[in-house]
Amino acid sequence: MKFSLSSSELAERLQAIGKVINTKNQMSILDCFLFEVSGDTLKITASDNENTLVTTLKINEAGEDFRFAINAKTVLDAVKGIPEQPVTFNVDMQNFNTTVNYQNGHFSLVSQNADEYPSYTDFPEDSAEIKVDSKLLLDSVGRALFATAPTDSAHPVMSGVLFDITQKDETNNEDANVSIVASDGRKLEYTRWANENNVQPGQYVLSNKPALLLRSLLARESGEITMRFAKEKAEVRMNTFSMTCRLIDGKFPAYNKVVPKNNPNRLTVNRMAFINMLRRVLVFSDAVSSLVKLHMEADQLVVDIGSKTIDVVHVRNHRPVETECFSHPQALIDCTRKIQNVIYNQFNVQLPEDKIHTVMNTGQCRGLAAEMVKTIKEQLVIFAELVESKLKENGYNPTITPIIYCGGGAVVMKLYGKTIGEHICYMED
Repeated sequence: MKFSLSSSELAERLQAIGKVINTKNQMSILDCFLFEVSGDTLKITASDNENTLVTTLKINEAGEDFRFAINAKTVLDAVKGIPEQPVTFNVDMQNFNTTVNYQNGHFSLVSQNADEYPSYTDFPEDSAEIKVDSKLLLDSVGRALFATAPTDSAHPVMSGVLFDITQKDETNNEDANVSIVASDGRKLEYTRWANENNVQPGQYVLSNKPALLLRSLLARESGEITMRFAKEKAEVRMNTFSMTCRLIDGKFPAYNKVVPKNNPNRLTVNRMAFINMLRRVLVFSDAVSSLVKLHMEADQLVVDIGSKTIDVVHVRNHRPVETECFSHPQALIDCTRKIQNVIYNQFNVQLPEDKIHTVMNTGQCRGLAAEMVKTIKEQLVIFAELVESKLKENGYNPTITPIIYCGGGAVVMKLYGKTIGEHICYMED
């Protein structure tokens, strides 16, 4: 019995489905891949007895249909080292010796009787079925996994990902939706899209391992995905792979009760600017909770003083006013270079940047002459005046306008800016 196929395609598929196999299994046969040849198709199965991954490939030179199992780690390590070329499997079904031939050589493996591999019942026909784009499902599951509780949680359902299918409810004025939800009790993540086919309602909790496996497989897929849910298990059909897994038995908390409806408080911000702001302040947050306080004013300026530019965002009613935002191309790098030139002209000294940054951040620098420190401070005062003058040129009065200074220059405005008051905040790096 023999068949041939692409070495790289085989290695890629084996790596993808091999992630389901546990390091230690109660049944030794589960350490193996199950190979099933039928016509010109090879079906490969991997399982941990609760979660099963299957992939199919087209093959050449196949004769009769046959099945065999082979150690997963051994065959994967052997195949993934072969460059792209055809490989041929020759299987002796009498003594289960398997030889794999390729251009530069061959290797032999001992296979096992496929009849020892666990068989799985067909999926119930009356199951709930949804169809969704692979990218949408990938993004939804990926975000949900961020919010799941640890797998050793006292409440197993909180470590999983909930698929909540609802139908149209005229009484509560709710549409038919499919929601993907996860929560660890402190944070909650959910994605929702329309239940266009009006699938029968139900809640199904995918445990953490199959959710991680699903995310890994979806990254390799494109197009439409079919998901089917029964009472105790779920099935995901993709173009290249399929997955069957056992669901977590339990009731997921009523997450809808903690999500406010018709909430009037909305904040629209630039995504990358918001992420960068969080990264700066998270350095000073509690290591366990990582809590960050968001303080918002109805009308204020956010002045981000970076290395190359000064970016000013006017926020009104929690929304940026794009027509009133501007950038100034001279920032901390230009300020540092100007200070170096002034110090060189006055003292004939090439002053390193770190000395300037020390004075910039603390107001002093050990080992630096007092006259130089004084000159650096004078130049920093001039820079702070430049920032405030640019605000005035664009119609903002720093003495009365609520301002949030952020970025590396926030400390400069705090130490050397002329305008101070409770209406000015500093988010220092």
